[in-house]
Amino acid sequence: MSGEFSYRLRNDLYELYQGEKLLGQPMLAVSLALDEVSGAVLQHGSPELVEPWGMDRRAKLRADKNSAEAERLVVLTGRIPVVELNRCFTQPGHAAEVLARARAGTLEPEPTNS
Repeated sequence: MSGEFSYRLRNDLYELYQGEKLLGQPMLAVSLALDEVSGAVLQHGSPELVEPWGMDRRAKLRADKNSAEAERLVVLTGRIPVVELNRCFTQPGHAAEVLARARAGTLEPEPTNS
């Protein structure tokens, strides 16, 4: 399957697409697992899947004596603005900028219509 990943909002829910193909179920929030230093996106999608993946990955890295790498793995979950989310797939390192803004409290969440 070709095409880049992108998120779209429909009825206040995030939908993940690869090219024009809808993947999975609509989500109220989205998670990004990333390397906070490089900004590389490691996983993304449903918080129910990405958050446990992040915990398991950190545990495996620590067990393999890679504690520095484990500490760099961060999962950001919430109503991440779709424009910012999609830039994480097209602009290298952008996810680190999104994380920094979220930590600083300057990342405005994606609004809802309700």
